[in-house]
Amino acid sequence: MWTSQPSAFNGRDEPDVTATIALAASFTLAIGSVVFVAGVVLGGLLLALLSLLVVIAVIGLAFLLRWLD
Repeated sequence: MWTSQPSAFNGRDEPDVTATIALAASFTLAIGSVVFVAGVVLGGLLLALLSLLVVIAVIGLAFLLRWLD
């Protein structure tokens, strides 16, 4: 029978929400950067600014949840 193991990050047998959100924020930053550059290159300034806004919002959410923790 399979049993869950403690996380290597926090040593507890439960998910670390802030670490998960920080990881999601870094992926969002990477993807958002690509979309931003593609939007600027292709002339879609609105798309580029929208992607930049989403990236800033996700990173801000990660910092907010880290601060509330």
